[in-house]
Amino acid sequence: AGSANSVAGYALRYTLLRCSELLLSAPFNGLIADVTPEELRGFASGLMASAANVGNFAGAAVGVQYTSLGPGLTALGVTCTVLLAATATCLAAHEADSTLIPPMRPLSMRKLAGDLVAPLLDHDFAWVFATRFIFQMGVYT
Repeated sequence: AGSANSVAGYALRYTLLRCSELLLSAPFNGLIADVTPEELRGFASGLMASAANVGNFAGAAVGVQYTSLGPGLTALGVTCTVLLAATATCLAAHEADSTLIPPMRPLSMRKLAGDLVAPLLDHDFAWVFATRFIFQMGVYT
């Protein structure tokens, strides 16, 4: 895939980073909607967007200072930030009783495909999905 400093190497790492982020954030965003009371969903959505923007600005600030910080201090700072955020989340989040969760059925690929396509048949959802998809393509290109 090319050397570490080549455009192909960068493109591969960037693609892996984006895929990882999207694979992790999609279930998280769905979970937020599931556990947030309906009357607070707009507030929760705004809070999540604000937190994402703070993270983007913090990342940009670290990126600007990268040459003076170096890779070691940058990695240490990122590691400490992640550990602090994870600790705060673990202390603040209360897990549901796992005995109340229904047992899982075997995964059917046909049902999975149908469940992925079914929301697109709703005009409103399809419109929101298409516009957000186009927006995200603009952000990440």
